Amino acid sequence: MVLQSPNQPSGIKKPFRLEEIWRIRTRLEIKSNIMQLALLNLAVDIVNAFPI
Repeated sequence: MVLQSPNQPSGIKKPFRLEEIWRIRTRLEIKSNIMQLALLNLAVDIVNAFPI
């Protein structure tokens, strides 16, 4: 169960900008975190395959 704070609005968050995705991807590559990088790539591929 998730409690919502009355001070914070609820709803849909803004999607990541392309620049933010590349920043995350670069950090994962530098840290050699292959598993997280693969999951990020999979998520980006899924979003691109099924646009809203």
